[in-house]
Amino acid sequence: MMNWDDYRYFLALARKGSVTAAAAHHGVSHTTVSRRIAVLEERLGCRLFEKLPSGYQLTPDGDEIVPYAEEMERSAFALDRNVYGRDSKLRGNIRLNIPESILTPLLLPDICTFAVGNPEIEVRMLVSDRVSNMQNREADIAVRLTDAPEDYLVGRRLTEIAYAVYGSRGGPQTKKWILWNHEDAPPGRHGVRFPDYVAGIRVDSMLSKVAAVKHGGGIAELPCFIGDADDRLTRMTPAEREPGWNIWVVTHEDLIKTRRVRMLLDALYAAIERKTDLIVGRMEGPPHPSVSL
Repeated sequence: MMNWDDYRYFLALARKGSVTAAAAHHGVSHTTVSRRIAVLEERLGCRLFEKLPSGYQLTPDGDEIVPYAEEMERSAFALDRNVYGRDSKLRGNIRLNIPESILTPLLLPDICTFAVGNPEIEVRMLVSDRVSNMQNREADIAVRLTDAPEDYLVGRRLTEIAYAVYGSRGGPQTKKWILWNHEDAPPGRHGVRFPDYVAGIRVDSMLSKVAAVKHGGGIAELPCFIGDADDRLTRMTPAEREPGWNIWVVTHEDLIKTRRVRMLLDALYAAIERKTDLIVGRMEGPPHPSVSL
């Protein structure tokens, strides 16, 4: 008799090439994966993997099985979405995929308010810049920074994001840039505006970049919803919107009628709409003047 669990462990090992990695992916022990693969091989009467120094490699028989196992996977995920999508109860969990640069400075208070107001709903936040696979139910709702989400997703494009250059207000000043690790030079026209500035610190997270500016490590381009909301930062250039950097809040089309998903979607829509002026860099009065160092 066919057992979907055996095939999902088979696919994990085929994709990861390691029993340990496949086990970690499914949150089980490596012995569970090994045992399931052995059971599957015995049932099918063939070897599915060769164990090589570089890891596990599919045999020709294993290669033939992959498309059938992937079809089973697609059907299992579709069934899961369909059942979840029919759920009208205001209890259960919701998986929310959101970048940390959006969550912590912008939406965390609103999500906490939602969670407190709906005590039987558990919000499981997947805080990462990695785009979750919503076909596979890695997330039920996602906040995306994109120009266009996948066709099978539904939701709203809420606003573009504006950026500006910020320095430390009242702290030590230096003619240094705080850049991303992958950047060769300051973005946009900023190199012309600050011709004497050189790279000083490179980071790989937005929260680190903000902290480095506050500590006087240099200047950096930041989203206005971060820079303008922090009285320890001073804006040094006009706000400029980046084409293609739009905030979308989306869910899978199969889940849009799930009541608790709909409620969290509406809460996120409302929170972002209330903060549109901050996100697009509109302030009362002009921005702080450029600082000459």
